[in-house]
Order: sequence, then C-alpha cells, then structure tokens
Amino acid sequence: MSQPGQTERTFRGEMVEAVLCGLAPRYPHVDLHVPIDLDRTFGRDQLVDAVRQAVDAFPVLGCVYERRWFRDRWVPWQGDLADRVEVRAVADEADLERETREWTLRPLVVGHEPPLRVGLLDHDAGSRLIVTVDHQVADGGGTMVVVNAIAAALMGVERFAPEGQDRGLRAIYRALRLADMPILLLELIREAVQPLTYLRIRRRSRPFTRGDDALTPYWRTLALSREATRRFTQSCRDEGATINDGLVALLARLATRRTDAGPGAVGYTIDTRRFFRQRQAIVTNFAGVALVVIGREQLADQRSAVRAASAAIGEQKQRLPGVAYNMLPSLTMGWLPHGLLRWTGALVIDQIFAYIERVMVLTNIGALDEYLAPFGDAALHASMAGPFIHGATTPIVIVTGFRGRLTLHVCSTGKLDRADVDAYADEIREAFEGAGS
Repeated sequence: MSQPGQTERTFRGEMVEAVLCGLAPRYPHVDLHVPIDLDRTFGRDQLVDAVRQAVDAFPVLGCVYERRWFRDRWVPWQGDLADRVEVRAVADEADLERETREWTLRPLVVGHEPPLRVGLLDHDAGSRLIVTVDHQVADGGGTMVVVNAIAAALMGVERFAPEGQDRGLRAIYRALRLADMPILLLELIREAVQPLTYLRIRRRSRPFTRGDDALTPYWRTLALSREATRRFTQSCRDEGATINDGLVALLARLATRRTDAGPGAVGYTIDTRRFFRQRQAIVTNFAGVALVVIGREQLADQRSAVRAASAAIGEQKQRLPGVAYNMLPSLTMGWLPHGLLRWTGALVIDQIFAYIERVMVLTNIGALDEYLAPFGDAALHASMAGPFIHGATTPIVIVTGFRGRLTLHVCSTGKLDRADVDAYADEIREAFEGAGS
C-alpha cells in the first residue's frame, strides 16, 4: 500500500510528451519556474507535506517518464519525495537573485526524477518560494494548478477547482458539442494549411543575432509598476480590447522593425482549458498556438494596432484554434509508436521553429491571483519564467499578472546573443511606455 505522497498509478504517455522526450537532449531547459515572494516563511517539513499532498491530488507528479517502443508510460518513482524539496538561506537581494538564477540552471530530467521540484530561499524579510514543473508534463496553466495545490496545502485551504480525471485529448473531446463539429472541421483544415500563412510573412532583414549556442537559459525581467500596468490596461479598454490584444499588437509593431515590408505577425499561446464547460484542475499540456497577422498599414500606431489585433483575435475566439492545434497532430501522427514519434516529432518541431523565425512569440499566462489566493496578503509578487527552448531563434515573451502588475520575462538561451535579447527587452519596455501614454 502506498504512503502519502507516493503513487501506485501509471499513466499513458501523451503524444506531446513523447515528442518533448525526444527533444530533451537538444532542449534540456524546458522547465517552467514560478517564483513567489512571500512576507513569511515555511519549514521544510511543511513544504514536504505540501508536495506530498500535491502528488496525492495529481499522481503523475510522483512519477518518472519511461520510454517504450509502442507507448511511453509515467511510472511510480521509487525515491523519497522529501528529496524534491530544498531550503536555503540567503543574505541579501543580490544573493536571492543569484540563487534564483542558479535554480533555473538545473534542468529536471523526467526519465530519472519526478517532474516537480520545490525550493525555498529564506531571508530576513520573508522568503521566495520557487515551484518548478517540467514542460513535458504541464503547460503554463497546468503548472499554476500545481502551484495552487501546494499553496492550498501550505495554508490548509481548498484548491481553486476540482481535479480533472483525464490528462489526454479525451478531456477536450468531452468538452465539444455537436454544434462544434462543423467549426472544428474548418479549423482543422485551417491548421493544416497554416504553414502557407507563415510563408507569406517576410523573412527578417534584421534577424536576432546568434549567440554562442550554449544551452544555458537567459532572460530579462520587465516588472511594470501598478500605474504603468493601469495605463496600458486602460489604453486597451479604450479600444474595446483586452490586455492580450494589446500585447499582441505591441509585439506585432516590434516585428515590423525587423522587416522592410509586409505584415507584423505574432504567434500566441492558447490554454485549451477555456473551452471546457466546467472548471477542472488538470496537470497536462493543453497549450495551443494561434497566429495573428496584421497589415503593416494598421501598425502605424498602437491604437490602430490594438483594434486590428482585437478584431483578429475576436474572430479566432469564435472558432476552435487551440483545440484544432492539439487535435490535428493526434489525428495525423498519434497512431505512431512513441519510439518512432520521438524521431518524426523532432523533425516536425524543427520545421515549426523555421516558421516561427518569421514571427514574434507571446505566452500570456494571465492573472495568477486566483491560483495564489490561498496565500492571501502574504504573497507579495509572483511571475513565471520558461521554457527556455534552445531551438527558438526568437526570444519568447512570458507575461503574467499579479495584484495589478504585469511582469514580462524575455526568455532565450545561448542560441541568441544576450545583448540582442537585452535590446529586444528594452524595445518592449519603450513600447509599453509609449502605449500607456
């Protein structure tokens, strides 16, 4: 009989997990890191108990990934979950930031260890709790489900939503209605011909400068003040748009600075969970990607760009882009043995990166407040960094909101020159200042 925090369950490896497993040697730093600044601290025993409760709720977190020829599996880990928790004392702000960055340099290897690690950096004014989840097991939304489970366990309160039973596409299939079928069919066709859309986007005349090709993660953090966030939010609302619309518009305008002609394009992620009829807490990778292409003439100023982005994204919301993004690969390649899929999937991902080189990339995780509600006023600041995908020749912009403040992490690896990544981050900051003025 299993002890608390240990699981006897096995789980089928999903298609996306098999593909990411095949890419792991080339892209090892695909973990998602959530640093949370608190005005209080916790003991190691409390953290270990919280991790065990999270594993009880989501048993896949207590498994390791086992490669098989036909179908990979998540199988129970035989180690002690107490080893997944680390507590360190830091002396000052510089020490805190250095320890945080060093934390990200240690990738999770899910073939040998569970896809979850928790750290606490203790200092005089409180602590920084860092929850790390491997992208192979969860996307940004799934990672925040894990964070919520740990926060709820630490504070002794209920989680924000009941656990979902399915980690795979069955959960998406059940969310669909008969009336969705014609829409889904058209969206699958659009998804199949999506590469043709990328081809009409001009190659960059000023691409991002290549770096030393080291696998080491690198990121710049842009933490907007509440006032700057309020101004940007209001500028979006004035045009009847959302923050996500404004972010897409901002990056599309920056895209035109690297081309001499043609539209500005942004690939942004969609959490497919939003299509579910009932809220469910599911630890899995349901992220989809949608493409927004805005004519250059509409990008002359931020207001017209926001209106164009809002119209394009609003039209997409009437369809099922994230669902089709997840379903099309399953329909075309999901039947392959995972041993073969790890190889063919890597080829497909390489081609996707070739297309992505023409667009800016945005992952808007959204507001974290609901996930961190168990901490109450003890949570001072939170964000998310990663994944650091070495194959991407465009920095990935990760955006989160917490307590009325936006935080952006501009993420890359040694694939790109750090000075160029810094310059891009500075461009984004300047664009925010102009957008909210």
